Amino acid sequence: MPLRRLGRTSTHWALTHMIEQTERQAGHTDIFRELIGGTTGR
Repeated sequence: MPLRRLGRTSTHWALTHMIEQTERQAGHTDIFRELIGGTTGR
């Protein structure tokens, strides 16, 4: 996690954080899909 100034968050940090969280959630969805159906998204 990057160092931030107290009380201030840059737009760059916010967008990067949102992209990272979206990728992480997509990865979790793939794991659940594999566990349930046994197939991958590839």
